Amino acid sequence: MTEIAPAFRALSSLAKAEAVLALSGFAAVVAYLCLTGRIAFGGLLSNKTTGHLDPGRVQLLLSTLLLSGTLLGGLGHRGPHPVLTVPSDWLVFLYGSSQGVYLVRKVLQVQALLKGA
Repeated sequence: MTEIAPAFRALSSLAKAEAVLALSGFAAVVAYLCLTGRIAFGGLLSNKTTGHLDPGRVQLLLSTLLLSGTLLGGLGHRGPHPVLTVPSDWLVFLYGSSQGVYLVRKVLQVQALLKGA
């Protein structure tokens, strides 16, 4: 049984290296596309009808960044074998509430547009 353990460690190291390489390549492609303007961020946070800053979009972006940062930040503090765990209940509640508020607001906007048309 002790002969198998080094093989699994080598396989695990290879899988980690491949994952890092794949994610780095993906990040490099996305960064290149952002820098060359092929991925446009213009209007990302603006209301499509008025062109003004949309607070719902800002709130949705910030809550997504908060949850993503929390998940990624937690990976570095798990010891030699990082395991991604679900964040605390309050963070899941806040993120779900944020998504729900944005969705309800969008539904109400579409209903108002349909009544006005």
